[in-house]
Amino acid sequence: MRFPIEILRQIIQSAVDLVPIRDLFQARLVNTFFDEEIITFFLDSPRLEEEAFCFPTSCRTNKAIKGRWTEFPDRLKRLYLYRKIQKHPRSRCAFTCWVQEVLDHQLGTTPEVEQKDEWIAKLVDVTISGHYEPANLFSPDRCEWWMKRVRAMFQDSMVQSIPILLACSAIKRGDCAELQTALQNGLQMQRLCVRFGVITLDVAARKGNKEIARTLVEHKCPMWYDVNWNTCHVVPVAAVAQNKEALEVWIEHLYQTHPSSAVPAWNCAEAMEKLARRGLIEMMEFMMERYPATLHDRIGALSAAIDSGQCAAAQWLLARLDAPLPPDRGRWLLTSSLKCCPRAKRTRMVQLLLEHGVDPNGDARFQTPLDVAVAAGDVSIATMLVQYGANFNQRLPPGSRLMKPSPLMLAVRQRSAPLIRMLLENEADRTYTWKRRKYTVYCDVEEVRNLEKVLRELGWDEEKVKQEAGDYWVLGEKLRNPRT
Repeated sequence: MRFPIEILRQIIQSAVDLVPIRDLFQARLVNTFFDEEIITFFLDSPRLEEEAFCFPTSCRTNKAIKGRWTEFPDRLKRLYLYRKIQKHPRSRCAFTCWVQEVLDHQLGTTPEVEQKDEWIAKLVDVTISGHYEPANLFSPDRCEWWMKRVRAMFQDSMVQSIPILLACSAIKRGDCAELQTALQNGLQMQRLCVRFGVITLDVAARKGNKEIARTLVEHKCPMWYDVNWNTCHVVPVAAVAQNKEALEVWIEHLYQTHPSSAVPAWNCAEAMEKLARRGLIEMMEFMMERYPATLHDRIGALSAAIDSGQCAAAQWLLARLDAPLPPDRGRWLLTSSLKCCPRAKRTRMVQLLLEHGVDPNGDARFQTPLDVAVAAGDVSIATMLVQYGANFNQRLPPGSRLMKPSPLMLAVRQRSAPLIRMLLENEADRTYTWKRRKYTVYCDVEEVRNLEKVLRELGWDEEKVKQEAGDYWVLGEKLRNPRT
C-alpha cells in the first residue's frame, strides 16, 4: 500500500517540528522524494538558523558555529542564499543588503531581469567561497551592527569590491580571459573584500583550475595572503582543498622560482602537516610524488597526525619513513600521543608507534612515556608499554640532585590498585624514596591483616580500618641524615 503524497508531506512536517534540525537534515538521504521534500521544509523552517547555524541574539561567533556552515553542502548553501535574497527587504541581513548595494551600483534602480539574475548568480557563487562568521553575514539581528562595523573599520568601498567579486566569479567559472583583464587593470590578488569575505588568491588556490593557476603564475602574482590575521600560502591551501590541478602548477612554480632555497620544502612540509591533521592520505601521496620530502618533513606530518588522532594517516606515514625513527624523536612522538592524541584514539596510536619499533625508554632524568601513562591512570596503555619493554625501575645517576617519582609512586598517588598490581606483578621494586623518606608497598595478605590489627589496637573504628586497608598498604620511614 502506498501513502498519498499529502500524508507523507504531513509526516515530514511533523518531523520538522519535533526532530532536532541537524538529525532531520541527515534524513534527506533516504530517497529522492524525501530529499527534495525535506530540503524544502528544512530551508523554510524557522528553526534552521537558530539550531543549525546558531543565530540567536545572544549568539557569540566561534569556530564551532563557523564550522557548521563550512560543512553545509554547496548545493544547499546556494538554495539557502537564494531564499535569503527572496526575503529581502522583508527580512534584511548583511548579505542581502550587500547584494542589493552591488545591484544598485552596477545596474541602477531598474535593471533588466537577465542582468539581475546573472549578477545574483555570481554573488551567490562567490559568497559560498568566502571566509566570514555566518552569524554576522546572515543573522537579521546582527545586520545593522555588522554593516556599520564594515563601513567604519574596514573602509571597504564598493568600487574596490566589484573587481574582486568579478575576478572570484571568473576563477570559479574557469574564465581566464576575464581574470586576465582584471589583472591587467591592476587587481590586487591579496586584497580582501570584507563584504563577502573573499580574497581572489584564496579562491584561486581552493577553486581555480590548472589554466587559472598558470594565468596567475604568468602574471607573477604573489603566493602569500592573509585571512583573519593568519598568513596563508597557496600550496597548503590548495592541498587541503584537494585542488590537484592548481597544486601541481603551484609546486612546479615554487621550485622554479626558488631552486636553491628552503622555501619550497618548507611550504610543502606545511601542506603535508595540514593534510596529515585531516587524514587526507590520497593528497599526502600526491604531494610526496612531487617533492622530495625529508625524514624531518615526514616526522612533522606524523606528529600532526598523532595529535589529531588520525590513526590511518599515522600508519601510512610510518610505513613510508625512509629510515628508522631516531630514538629521541620516537619517544617524543610516543609522549605526544599520550598527552595530545584524543582519548578515543590514544591506545591505538600508542600501539602503532610501539609496533613500528619506538623505544618507550629514555633518560631516567626526564619523564618517560610510562610515567605519563601511570600519572594519567591509564592501565591499558601502561600495561602495553611494560609489555614492549618499558623500564619501571630506572634509577637516577649517582649524585643527581633531581627528584623524580618512580612509576610505582605515581600509581600510589593515583590510588590505582590495578596499576600497582600490574607493576608489582612485573617485578617492580616495591620500595621507593621521596623527600628523605623510604616508602614500601605491601601487598601480602598476611601483612595487610597484621596492619589492620594494629590499627584496631590503636583505637581506629572498624569501618574506617576497612576503608583505609584495601588491597595495598604504603608505609614510610624517615631516613637518617648522613651528615649528622
